[in-house]
Amino acid sequence: DLDLADDNESSAEFVVMDISASPVFVQSGNSVVITWSASEVNSCSVTGTNGDFWSGISGSQNTSIIFESEVYTFTCLDVEDHATTPQSVNVTLAPIFQEF
Repeated sequence: DLDLADDNESSAEFVVMDISASPVFVQSGNSVVITWSASEVNSCSVTGTNGDFWSGISGSQNTSIIFESEVYTFTCLDVEDHATTPQSVNVTLAPIFQEF
């Protein structure tokens, strides 16, 4: 029979995840590029608070038009299909300078 007693090492320890937005400050009505990548994982997805959703262990996507600050959350399942600690990136509206 299988001895699982030594299987306490979580594969999540070896997971490397990264997500970024370019630019992180955006004027309302524009979009930004979200780029993400991970290693030592089975599957990943990125979810935006505005409903954007992409799947893939790595990728780069244009967001939908941004009208308010958004958060993009990157989640993965490691090689044992355990959820990893999510990473997130904030996209913030740049202040609009109005002339009076």
